[in-house]
Amino acid sequence: MGRLRRLRGGARRLHAWYRTADLAKHTTALAAFVAAVSLAITAWGTWKSAAVADDQLTQSSQAQAEAERDQASRIAVWAEGDRIVVANRSLDPAYVTFQVALSADLHWPDFVDVGTVPPCTRVAIPSEENGLKAGHVTAMNVVDASGWA
Repeated sequence: MGRLRRLRGGARRLHAWYRTADLAKHTTALAAFVAAVSLAITAWGTWKSAAVADDQLTQSSQAQAEAERDQASRIAVWAEGDRIVVANRSLDPAYVTFQVALSADLHWPDFVDVGTVPPCTRVAIPSEENGLKAGHVTAMNVVDASGWA
């Protein structure tokens, strides 16, 4: 007791609380608090990881969509005099058809099958073979190596 008398004010109250406190309860409460904080930090980290994964999935989907259109963008058609020229500048073969307007009835368009155009190839279609002229072509349909039209 002699030592307790030497303590003054707040220190005396702290010492008295420490002697009467149930440290097991306080330690359990502190451990529960630390666990709750760590759980909250883990939840935040998991949420951020999910957000990053979602962004990566979106970016991957966009890149795949661009890659699917890439082959079709490397196939061109143009007119050279009385010939229609199809050029496949991609590394894969492509199946090409033309939608043509041979008559005034555009409700029932005709299709001209060019066939499979090999990779890195230029194909010239003379108009005298089928009466097809460049002015008749209204659209070009391409089926690429992956089967997309």
